[in-house]
Amino acid sequence: MLALCEPSTAGKLERDRTKDGVARLADFSQRLLDATQRATRRKLTDQKSLRGAARSGGSSYVASRFKVLEFLDATADTLTTADVAEFLRPLIDFWDVDIETGVLRVVLRPHKS
Repeated sequence: MLALCEPSTAGKLERDRTKDGVARLADFSQRLLDATQRATRRKLTDQKSLRGAARSGGSSYVASRFKVLEFLDATADTLTTADVAEFLRPLIDFWDVDIETGVLRVVLRPHKS
């Protein structure tokens, strides 16, 4: 997920390997995941788009819907690299956080119809 982060902030987070730094990164990761899950939840109401994505991905509508539901249950601790590749990378243009205040900024990619 740091690959999607503003480079200077990602560098600071990488260098901060203290116990507090790891906890802070876990908090930022969970908040970033929460934002992505809110955007993904809207996919469940758009059956046409979900069916199209299933077809183009070579799976069934039911399998695609199940995958979305599994992602919505994920936490920062259970997030897989497949989840990042399938859900976070396509949705997030970039993100940044003010390390001092904890204010998180997430820029989503425009929705493709």
